[in-house]
Amino acid sequence: SYVIYGAGNNAYKVRKCLNIIGGKCIYLTDSNQKKWGTLWNGIPVLSFEQLLSKRSEYQKIIIASPYFREMEQTLVTLGMRKSIDFVTIHSFPND
Repeated sequence: SYVIYGAGNNAYKVRKCLNIIGGKCIYLTDSNQKKWGTLWNGIPVLSFEQLLSKRSEYQKIIIASPYFREMEQTLVTLGMRKSIDFVTIHSFPND
């Protein structure tokens, strides 16, 4: 089970890849606070506080955005560790 950071176009691609390999996106998070508490394609979008409180429910956070540096810094500030708590995808298929 995974969280996708970035409730935008790249999240579709990451979710599709997760499904192919048998993974599942159970939550999303986003830097845009207006998205917190909403659903993205039926998946809850968590605030950063909720992301921390539900840490035992997911394996890793997958950063799915070209703004990954800012997102990595946000997660590190929250106490998350790169490669342990989150991973970053640097390129996405055009499909």
